[in-house]
Amino acid sequence: MIPISTADAQSGPVRLTYRVFNGGASGRPLLMIMGLSGVKEDWQDLPEALAADRPVAVFDNRGMGESDVPDGPYTMDQLAGDAETILDALGWPQAHVMGISMGGMIAQTLALRAPERIDRLVLGCTSDSGRFAPAPDRAVMNAMMPGPGATPQEAAARALAVNYTPDWIEQDRDRFQALVDQATRYRRRAKGMLAQAQAIGRFHAAETLARLTVPTLVIHGTADQLIPFPNGERLSGRLSDARLEALPDCGHLFWHMAPARSQTLIRSFLAEAA
Repeated sequence: MIPISTADAQSGPVRLTYRVFNGGASGRPLLMIMGLSGVKEDWQDLPEALAADRPVAVFDNRGMGESDVPDGPYTMDQLAGDAETILDALGWPQAHVMGISMGGMIAQTLALRAPERIDRLVLGCTSDSGRFAPAPDRAVMNAMMPGPGATPQEAAARALAVNYTPDWIEQDRDRFQALVDQATRYRRRAKGMLAQAQAIGRFHAAETLARLTVPTLVIHGTADQLIPFPNGERLSGRLSDARLEALPDCGHLFWHMAPARSQTLIRSFLAEAA
């Protein structure tokens, strides 16, 4: 049984809640950074699976879950500073870092401001700019916003559906319903989501990524409706030491749809570190 502990760290006036899996392990640690409106529990089984031979930490970004919800707008630099605060609280001078979606933008920002803190970088379903190219369809973005009169369950189901593919949802309705139930179980404040979205809108790292030399794995589902696949292709092309792994027929939350393949890709990449 892998030991799990939960604690708080202080990033200036903002309290951040984090969770550590297998904290006493000897392998190079891994910090995982969640995306827009996500909470640490949305990683599902991935942190524990990756913690078989290393410490793994997850946390709630400011504005979500058990962390504080300060007034916005937030900036990507603030969010990267929060991630660095977690590294400091854990006493990790260097770690592998994985970020998905907005978390991938936070990870890029952290790597640019403190490259010495990162051994290897995993960027999932993300982009080098908040101005996605191509952008998601308007209907997809509208689905992320709660409609008038919708119950929390209905709003969660509508927003979650665009993170997957219709075929995947149809194949396992019980699994999808369980994810909807979980989505409504944790605190996801509209105030925090808006402040995070404002950070995404101001993010643009495309011209600076060439100076990063950190070995990077870019993972992207080919059926991603929120951040379409060409964004991942462009991101990997801007990095000097990156490989792109395309997950056929996977949507935005690729590690939910292809858990075994995702775990294998990430574990193998991290194992290559000296």
